[in-house]
Amino acid sequence: MRPQVPPPQPEEDVVQSESSQQSLQFVFVESDDKNATLGKIRSHITKRNHQKRRDEKKQYLKRAAQQRGITIRPRESTSDSTPTPPSTKTPSPGPLSTKVEYRADLVPYAWFETNAPILYVNRSRWPFPKSFQVTASGRIDDNKSVNPRQSHWMPYTRSPDYVGVKGAVLDLQVLRWIGQTPECFEFRVETIKWIQNQLEDPVRKISNATIGAIMTFSMWTAGSRNSAEMSSHMDAVEIIVNLRGGFKSFISDGRMVARLTSYDSIIAVLTGKPPRFPLVDYFVSRPITTTTIKRMHHHESPLTHTANFGSIISYHKDQDTIIDCLQRMWQLTQDFEISRRSRSLVVTSKKSLDTSIPFVKEPQHPYKTHLLTLPLISSCHNLHHSHVLTTLESTASIYAFTLTSPKVDFPSSSNTPAFNSLCDNFSKCSDDDFWVRYPGVLLWVLLVGTAASRGKEEASFWIFYLARTTGGFSDAEGWMVGSRAVKRFVEVQSWMRGVGAV
Repeated sequence: MRPQVPPPQPEEDVVQSESSQQSLQFVFVESDDKNATLGKIRSHITKRNHQKRRDEKKQYLKRAAQQRGITIRPRESTSDSTPTPPSTKTPSPGPLSTKVEYRADLVPYAWFETNAPILYVNRSRWPFPKSFQVTASGRIDDNKSVNPRQSHWMPYTRSPDYVGVKGAVLDLQVLRWIGQTPECFEFRVETIKWIQNQLEDPVRKISNATIGAIMTFSMWTAGSRNSAEMSSHMDAVEIIVNLRGGFKSFISDGRMVARLTSYDSIIAVLTGKPPRFPLVDYFVSRPITTTTIKRMHHHESPLTHTANFGSIISYHKDQDTIIDCLQRMWQLTQDFEISRRSRSLVVTSKKSLDTSIPFVKEPQHPYKTHLLTLPLISSCHNLHHSHVLTTLESTASIYAFTLTSPKVDFPSSSNTPAFNSLCDNFSKCSDDDFWVRYPGVLLWVLLVGTAASRGKEEASFWIFYLARTTGGFSDAEGWMVGSRAVKRFVEVQSWMRGVGAV
């Protein structure tokens, strides 16, 4: 199987009809006719290159016509000038790739752009006792057609199971293994080359696709134990945003604002440094519809301003202990707020954006395809075990010790035993229904886990899951409550920086 060279994805300011949109495809190659096949591929690539040059010329002439009379914005750091950036309006997403085929033992797992590298998983090197199994989004092997996963940081991504999959998309042990495979190293190298190629073009270098590619690349390098490297990725995103005219230039594109602020918050939580972009206040364009039906999802957590866990938490095991743990952590947060106000401590993050942004629910599509999913090999379904409670107690241990001990930060060695327990137990219960019914509590666990993973190889797992959760509130109420909870956690970290936490 060889990836067929697809036509380039249109830039943000080039409109393309539905009929002309292309998708990533995989072509099966017969092993007994390699020479003929290679000749066909070379001919196809040559023809495709000529067509690509013609298309790029047409796009250039169209941009030139659109940009006549537009003032050129000078660079911040040099005397050179930068062309006016393309429109920030996000194009309609193209179709997902076709049914997954295999290239020998390599399974195409993830991608981010039709002309960009693909991350393969080598099933012949699968090191775990549980057999290698590719399933659809719901982790049910029902012979459905499945597709490689496209990075949700891309401006026109389609992820039908973005919220629906229970548990982590990648198991902690599986992710750790993938990150050390030759295929993943090759993916990183080729992604760097792709980004560098983007940066050579004056328009593509500041496109939403380039921003999304940098974000995607950083997800797969977070386990390098180097938080300074993650900050450098954020530096690159911030430079592009500034070249586009600053954060306010994205206000008309709510989806990119959400991606930028989500990524900014994740990097801030992981590195312990202030966010780069203003805090965004969302508002609902129309009142939230109330219902008499019993709520299935509760967003209350130790980070929300109000919480009555006794009336919302329902679990088959250790329910009272779970309620008590969450209530104590909520009270600890309240005490922290009072202490911060009494000491007149100032949050060292940028001021809020003057303009509020409406919450816009992304349109739902009748997807007929499913995304490729690998097994959660760490999951434990023994009802006699208390992995949910132990996860919450480990999170509470890190959170409480950090808030009550001067100059002790989340990744402190004092928190190492609790962090190891958190990783072990959360991996075993990440697909438990408890996290589906209480996404606010899940968000609190992921924020603490991400902050404590700084400088550790587990960081990739926590930011992968946190990225999915911070973008996974599919309703207006949940999105806004979650955004406020993230802001509050960043304030906790800001207070710790003020007292010199290490």
